[in-house]
Amino acid sequence: MAESTKKLTLPEIQSLLGRALTDADFRAKLVGNPAATLKRLGYDVAKETDVVDFFKKLKGGTFDSAAKDVQKAYSERLVDGIIRPRHGG
Repeated sequence: MAESTKKLTLPEIQSLLGRALTDADFRAKLVGNPAATLKRLGYDVAKETDVVDFFKKLKGGTFDSAAKDVQKAYSERLVDGIIRPRHGG
């Protein structure tokens, strides 16, 4: 396996949070074991301990509950129930 070299920028952290809000499987992996999940995504977790700690703090039910509320709100608005990310432009 290649050595992790990517650095987490604020936009990447925001993207990870967005994905965690809309993807329950990813959310479970991210909050369950943030270091392993970020490493699998190619981030250098040894240099990103503050970010790993941040994601560990999301382990409580509040984030999961908020994510489910977001998923419900989007699914009620979409006919086919597929949550699609919005792109700025």
